[in-house]
Amino acid sequence: MRSRAADSAGPVGAHRRWRDELPLWLAATGALGAHSFVVPGVSIADLALAAAAAWAAGELWRARRVPALPRWLLWAALAALWALLGAVVLAGGSPFEFSWVEFGKSFAKLLFYPTAVFFVGTSLERLAPERAADVLLWALTLNAAIALYIYVVMAAGLDLPYRFLWALSEHGEETARFGFGASLMPPARARGLASEPSALAWFQVVGLAAALLPAPRGWRPPRWRVFVVVASVVLTFSLTGYGLLCVLGLALLARGGVRTARLLRRAVIPVGLVIVGLLSIPAVRQGFDATVTERLVELATGVRDVSATLRLRSSWEMAAAMVRGSPLFGAGLGHYDVALETLRAALAMPEHLKPGTQGWNALAYLLGALGPVGLGCGLLLLWEVWRRSRPAGAMLLAAVCADSTILGAPFWLFYLLLHRAARHHSAAKSSSAAATTGQASEGSA
Repeated sequence: MRSRAADSAGPVGAHRRWRDELPLWLAATGALGAHSFVVPGVSIADLALAAAAAWAAGELWRARRVPALPRWLLWAALAALWALLGAVVLAGGSPFEFSWVEFGKSFAKLLFYPTAVFFVGTSLERLAPERAADVLLWALTLNAAIALYIYVVMAAGLDLPYRFLWALSEHGEETARFGFGASLMPPARARGLASEPSALAWFQVVGLAAALLPAPRGWRPPRWRVFVVVASVVLTFSLTGYGLLCVLGLALLARGGVRTARLLRRAVIPVGLVIVGLLSIPAVRQGFDATVTERLVELATGVRDVSATLRLRSSWEMAAAMVRGSPLFGAGLGHYDVALETLRAALAMPEHLKPGTQGWNALAYLLGALGPVGLGCGLLLLWEVWRRSRPAGAMLLAAVCADSTILGAPFWLFYLLLHRAARHHSAAKSSSAAATTGQASEGSA
């Protein structure tokens, strides 16, 4: 039997590897445009994911191969069926407004994203974990380079173009600065192509986890790329991003096992030095003090932080209010923001709940939009990863608690990759346990 290395050698092997890598290249680089919309509701990331899925499906067709359906796809299908049943019931009488058009748009996304990443996943089966990690790291590095370019231009006041990068975005420069609206020019924050700094931080850290957790322990990722990605997260000055970085560090340490000391030396300590080096730059330090230090001091002294309160509590409060009005089906898929308009006056800090808000927590979003069954489907999706790998499961749990955009390409792409990481981790533990048992048997013979 030929080895994978042998199969990838030579022009034929390189061509075959390129064909296997292309879906991930399309999906990962396209995901950078998740907040850039070509038409309302359809982003660059959606088009790229559709192209990646079509290519992977074509490869299956040419190979006459029927892939096995993963169990996580069942829970996504159950959520879709429950959403459809809920729409039929709510259309006949909902405590909130109901629109088949709004439901249809969200329902199409709920069908599209899991199906598309499933097909992308079939191409990953033929790709070595280190190759998949390399592709994803390149996408994250490109995202970081764009974010760093915009940040440097804004912070230094250089006469270089950057606003064209937001041409398809719904947000302008206001979300790339802290305290916008002040009389003095506020500190710049890295935002990149995302809608706001915390969204960039979420994408970069969860993407880094999806790249590093499934990679073989012997594989060494290019440090400069990891450092550039981490630098882009640091310059967002987002507490959400910093919290996710801490979770990722703990997940990597837990995955490292007996190699913890080596991991500290090769990754955690150098990354820490990069962070310290960035904070020694006056402009960076100014932004850090204005956006992080002051908030941490306020939190420590008991002053209510609006952003932290919204992210940690408001999502669940909104979801609970929707379930009280419609205990079985929630507000209905596509109607979370519609229900919010009805409930806003009765919720805490209504002035900060802007129209169109979808919350800040994916699990709370599922509870509010689909009721307890929707929440159950979300927990089952988490369980598919958690039961195989605690590090990958913890990272996924932190990710869903830090962002509510479950109807988006990045969430499902990273879910696929973290699920793959969990499977590799589980397989590695099984192999290690089998080897230990075999050695014990030989020793007792």
